[in-house]
Amino acid sequence: TKEEYLASLSEIFEKCKGIGADVIFLSPNMLNTSVAEDTPKQWWDYAHKTADMQNGGRMDTFIHSAMGLARDMGVTVCDCYSEWKKLSETQDVTYLLSNRINHPTEEMHKLFADKLYALIISDGMENKENTVVLLAEEVAIDEKRSNDIFLLISFKLFDNRGNRNGEGVTAAF
Repeated sequence: TKEEYLASLSEIFEKCKGIGADVIFLSPNMLNTSVAEDTPKQWWDYAHKTADMQNGGRMDTFIHSAMGLARDMGVTVCDCYSEWKKLSETQDVTYLLSNRINHPTEEMHKLFADKLYALIISDGMENKENTVVLLAEEVAIDEKRSNDIFLLISFKLFDNRGNRNGEGVTAAF
């Protein structure tokens, strides 16, 4: 549920902030908005479900809620999701997904890198001791939980020289 997702995210934010890290929540890309003809046939049912979540507004609700929580908790938000929404006004973003469901193409990874770099430089975070980047990186459906959406959140802790000090992964429902 959205409530479980936000509770998990809140716990991650609290733990990261508790160690004195500056935290950045990097919002994900959109899901597919259509079922592309080149989607492997074994994934068509799944692609229909993710397209329904995206087109029905469920994904928007989850991501906007997550960004609101981050802001309420004093976590910096790097909003890539809104960039994808803008792109969706002029093209079918399904074709910007390498698997035609939920993972961006190599070219679209640049959007994330550029947005994150600009944010870190503009906020002066490049000189901070530790920065945690929370990336809601994969969106999936849990078939065992009545097709509930969940986000796999990975987080990485870096020092100001770009050295990785730690990492973790959680599934947030």
